[in-house]
Amino acid sequence: MHQAVISTAGAGGKPHLSIYSAASCRGGAMAGLGGIFISYRREDTADATGRLADLLVDRFGSARVFMDVNNIEPGQDFIRRINTAIAACDVLLVPIGSKWLAVDKNGQPRICGPDDLVSLEIRAALERRIVVIPILIDGAAMVGSTRLPEGLKDLARRHAVLLRHASFAADAERIIQLLDRVLATAELRREDRRSQLNPSPSPDDSSDPADEIWSLLVKRVKRRKRLWWGTYSLSILLATAPASIINPSDDGPFAIVSTMLVLATGLVWCVWKLQSEIANQRLLVDQLPVNAQVEPIRRALSRRHIIQMAMICLLVSLLFGVGMVVSPPDPGPETTGARALPALTARLDYGIR
Repeated sequence: MHQAVISTAGAGGKPHLSIYSAASCRGGAMAGLGGIFISYRREDTADATGRLADLLVDRFGSARVFMDVNNIEPGQDFIRRINTAIAACDVLLVPIGSKWLAVDKNGQPRICGPDDLVSLEIRAALERRIVVIPILIDGAAMVGSTRLPEGLKDLARRHAVLLRHASFAADAERIIQLLDRVLATAELRREDRRSQLNPSPSPDDSSDPADEIWSLLVKRVKRRKRLWWGTYSLSILLATAPASIINPSDDGPFAIVSTMLVLATGLVWCVWKLQSEIANQRLLVDQLPVNAQVEPIRRALSRRHIIQMAMICLLVSLLFGVGMVVSPPDPGPETTGARALPALTARLDYGIR
């Protein structure tokens, strides 16, 4: 159930009601899920932002969507409060309308004011290297760096997305799909940091997120190779197991069937993990620029290449299975499977790379 709370992000600092509580992102973070922080000016884009926020809540849940810095008690450091809220989120959305650069009562741009909440929120996200996505509302132009204060100039270099009244549903769906990718990538990065006993990056960490994603991708490529080899090995073992029934051995039928069930279970698990790993690596690749290092991995993750590797796996398994069936109980090195092994293994090793 949403709680109506007071926020001071409205026009002229006047309070207004918001249905998104300040505990939203904290609750999402406690559940291990990154949140979405929406930094906006009420008098500029309240209607469009509210409609978008409703869709985000429907898609990601209220615990992961954070609008406004609410419930700041008297005496609290609101800059620290903002930093705490931003730190719990993986992405900050900045809706920009025609009045985003409005001036205050002294004729100065509000974005340049030391106490401007929107400025403080964006600055906190940029300093923590959180993904910042400008959203241009109804034809608004992207703000140039010359009109932004120091500490916010990087905002002008962020690629913006459109949100127009005439195509609101389609534009909002594209934003949701983008957030799906961003949040999933952030979760993979969090998982990697947890494995290194480093659950969260330091606020002063100056490393490039793209470098972190590339490092993570390199690690996961090795994992994908292991899963491919596991899939091939289990497929071959499963394909050769029926030969024990056709060419009886000392093992009883129950032992043979039990072995086949174990191998089949392991193969299903391996294929499932492989599919998940391929999807995760495609997600990471999409976050990186195209270059000579990334392109071979991109090709290895293509649908055509995956189908090719699966067909080779099936062929190798069939050859070994047929070879074991038609060969004598003590097969020599000249069985059908063994004769085909060198060439297929060389092709497999090239493909898995």
